[in-house]
Amino acid sequence: MDYAPGPIASTEYSVLELADEPIDFVRGQLTDYGLTLSNALVRHFPKLSGSYRAIVPTGTTRARALQYRSGWPAPRRPDNPRWSGPIGVASRLAAATVIMDLIEANGHGFVIGEDFMARPTDRWLKPVPTTLVAYDQVYQWSGTTDVPFDTAHEIVDLSNRTFVSNIIVAAPDGAEAYMAPSNRPEEIIDYAASHAVAVLVGAFDGEGYILWFPA
Repeated sequence: MDYAPGPIASTEYSVLELADEPIDFVRGQLTDYGLTLSNALVRHFPKLSGSYRAIVPTGTTRARALQYRSGWPAPRRPDNPRWSGPIGVASRLAAATVIMDLIEANGHGFVIGEDFMARPTDRWLKPVPTTLVAYDQVYQWSGTTDVPFDTAHEIVDLSNRTFVSNIIVAAPDGAEAYMAPSNRPEEIIDYAASHAVAVLVGAFDGEGYILWFPA
C-alpha cells in the first residue's frame, strides 16, 4: 500500500515523500513512548523497512519535513495577537482523512490507536466505538472494518493528547473475524501489529505525522 504525495483533500495539509530518514525517529517513538502495540509492531517489522511519508502543512519543504521534533509557529488572530490557533486540530483532520483514504483504497480495514494518557480505571472512558483494554493499557479502535470518518477522527484525537500518536491501520483479509467481542484483547493487539499496512506516528510537536508503510 502507498499514498501518493500531494495535497490532502479538504485540508490545509499535504503528504510529502521521504526516503528512509525517519527510521530512527519512528523507532524511538515506538520503543521509547509506545505501548505493547508499538512494541509488537517493532517485533514483527524489526528493520522498519518500507516507505515513508510526512503529513505536514501544505508548502512545507522536504528539508523542513525532516525536522520531526519541531512544530510551526501558530497562526495569530488579528483581534487577539496573543492567541495561538489550534494548528494541531488541522493536523488531526488531515490524519483522519489519510486513514479513510487508505481504508477506501484497500476496500476494508480497521484502525487502532494507543491512548497513552488513559488508564483502565479512568471514569471518563467511553466507547469510540470501542475502548480496548489489554496489558493494563488503553487502546481506542474502530471495532469494525466499516469505519466511519467520525470514528477515525476521534481515535486520532484521543491518541494525540500527548503529541505521541501511534496509530495502526490494518487491512488483512478475514479481519472481520477479529471484530468479535469474544476475542481476547491481547490477540487483537498482536493481530493488528502483524497485519499493519500503515502506521501514523505523531511528529512535529503534535502538528504533523510520519506515515510509514511497513514492508
